[in-house]
This record gives sequence, structure tokens and C-alpha cells, in this order.
Amino acid sequence: MAAGSIQVPTIVPLRKPGAQKNFITTATLIEIATTRADIQIFYTIDGNKPDPFRKIGTNNTYIYKKPFQLPAGKRSIKAVAVSSDGTRQSNVVTKTFNVEQASSQDEATERSKLGGPKLSKSLIGKMLSSTAKSENELIGKTRDLNLNQSNNESFYTGPKYLNNRLGSNTLDGSYEDTNLRQSSV
Repeated sequence: MAAGSIQVPTIVPLRKPGAQKNFITTATLIEIATTRADIQIFYTIDGNKPDPFRKIGTNNTYIYKKPFQLPAGKRSIKAVAVSSDGTRQSNVVTKTFNVEQASSQDEATERSKLGGPKLSKSLIGKMLSSTAKSENELIGKTRDLNLNQSNNESFYTGPKYLNNRLGSNTLDGSYEDTNLRQSSV
């Protein structure tokens, strides 16, 4: 990247891990991000190059404000980052997705990520039924969680191999290698 240029934005589908790379549903949110806060992102969803210097809303160029969803079908998102003063812009980045129609359960889950209507108790129960047999078991699991430790491992803060490599100092200040053995001749 040349000095003074702007890095291309990243187009990321916010989906479950393990899903196929370019296949998403209509409930999947698409996020476009850049590393700098003083940058505006312009995008299109029809495969045309975004034109940030035209009136927003014409020629299907939109300004990015929050994650959005795509309609069903094959969709190509193109995005460009522009400096706030409009003097510099990045290269165009393109990402193509095959978007399938989502079920209503997927849509409710995605809406909840945006702070929309909350999930119903029955839907949460269905989602958790694969991991917990009963409500009491689930409550027990959540009580047993300890977020300050991971897998009951203790964390050691000192140097790991320092004493074995360097040996130990003797009382008179000379160095003694503890790994050397005296040979009997």
C-alpha cells in the first residue's frame, strides 16, 4: 500500500462458524468494515462499481452505516472506502454470495443480534435442548461456570525455562551450570 492511500474495506458475513464460505441466507447480516474511523464506506449490491461522488441513492450506491441483509439470489457486493474530505479513496473490493431464503427461526435469531425483538422462551429452549437435558441441568451448568479460569489451569507469571537454561548463581556470585555432570576418569 502506498503512502497516503486508504486500505480497502472488508466485507464479512456475520454467520455461524463452519458454514460454507459463499453460501448465506437472507437472515445473515453483512458487515463492511475499515481500520480507520474517519473513513466513509460506499457499496453496491448489484455488482456495479460504487460511485461515491454521485448523489447517494442514485445508481444503487449506498453509504454504509450498519450491518444489512441481502435478498435471495446470487449477489455481488462491491465496496470502496473514501476519506472524510473526499480526496482519497481505496481500491474496490468485491465479494459474491449465493443467498438462500431463510426460515423464520433464522430471521428471529438474526434480529436478536441487532437488538430487535427478543427470542421467545420456547425458541431458546429448542436451541439449548441439544446441550442440556433439563432446565435444572442447564441451571447447574451455568452456576458452575467460572469465567476467571479456563479449564482449572493456573497461570504462571514468571519465566518458564529460565532456571533450567541459565543454571543458578552461587553465593560468591560465580555462575554454576546445573546441567553439567562431572565425569569420573
